[in-house]
Amino acid sequence: MRPTSDSPASQTDEELARQVAAGAVECFEELVNRHGGGLLRFLRQRAASAEDAEDLTQQTFVKAYRKIRLFNPSYRFRTWLFTIASRLAISHARKRRPVLQQYEAEPVDVNDPSRLAAQREARGNIWGLARRSLPEAHFTVLWLRYGESMSVAEIAAATAASVANVKVRLHRARRSLAEHVRQSPQRLDLTEGEY
Repeated sequence: MRPTSDSPASQTDEELARQVAAGAVECFEELVNRHGGGLLRFLRQRAASAEDAEDLTQQTFVKAYRKIRLFNPSYRFRTWLFTIASRLAISHARKRRPVLQQYEAEPVDVNDPSRLAAQREARGNIWGLARRSLPEAHFTVLWLRYGESMSVAEIAAATAASVANVKVRLHRARRSLAEHVRQSPQRLDLTEGEY
């Protein structure tokens, strides 16, 4: 069945947001369907666990729904949504900072097959290397650009940075990541076609 011109599927995000603000709750479901996957992928890169990412995704949509009347339809809804998600992820990370404790470390079995498999998988993941080696601000702009295909202007709006600053961060992130790959090629186990 083809969507009609009045159906939520045929409308822009900004039109749907305007309708949600006017009380059309069913339009918000369409926004969740459109952006839920991308938002979850973004938050998985920023959260400590998959469960935290799912919780943050849900919190983002709840906050967006509650604050929808503050959304300015002259801007892109997706950028506004990712801005909310980014700020929630930062707040969540601050709350989860570990408290340093002194304790006896348990001996680590370096030959444990599950540990070796996890290390191999982590080494083969370029995003994992980026996450480990880049500052948070550089990783975020890199992910939004290449993981979420956002424009530089959208990233600037989502991160509350200037367009020039985003360009600088992207340049530095790419240069730094390339340097990490050059210095430690064994850290990545990429074969042709995997990237």
